[in-house]
Amino acid sequence: MKSVTSSVLRRYNDFRDVVTDPNVDFVHINSPIPDHAPQSIAALKAGKHVMCTVPMATTLDEAKEIVGSGP
Repeated sequence: MKSVTSSVLRRYNDFRDVVTDPNVDFVHINSPIPDHAPQSIAALKAGKHVMCTVPMATTLDEAKEIVGSGP
């Protein structure tokens, strides 16, 4: 069997640590649905590029806030 090596350089236990890390440019949010909007907003406000699994928000107000949180 072939050995597999990981290219993961750092692991996080807390989402807040990801968005405050200056070495992180991009965040892929794949958390429970109720967390999508708050985590997307936090990451965008921290200047990160964000990809979020669907749905990105569960209300129209959340979606508007996400759109308004970008650069």
